[in-house]
Amino acid sequence: MTFSPSYAPHVACVMLDAIAARAYGTHHVVGGGATTWYAFAMRAFEASSLQPVVEPVSYAAFPSAVRRPLYSALASISLPAAGLSPARHWEAGLDAFLEERAKRRHLASGV
Repeated sequence: MTFSPSYAPHVACVMLDAIAARAYGTHHVVGGGATTWYAFAMRAFEASSLQPVVEPVSYAAFPSAVRRPLYSALASISLPAAGLSPARHWEAGLDAFLEERAKRRHLASGV
């Protein structure tokens, strides 16, 4: 399955910019780019210096009563037309999340 991961603080910044610019209308605010769950997980492990054994599996390997599209990536095409920058790329969002997570863990450890 392909999707557009979005880091909430990046989306919030874009939404605040849209409100400030009075960019009325419907806008899809998502992280830039698209990826699969496998590639997302592998990128997260790599950025965390982890090397687990991970094998890609097909969507069909996990039957579900819920039908989901295999490609659900979105694009923020209305934002540039309104003079706004879209949210940062999903990899930048993942990096920011991991950096914030590391800071919280460091603070929680009392070191």
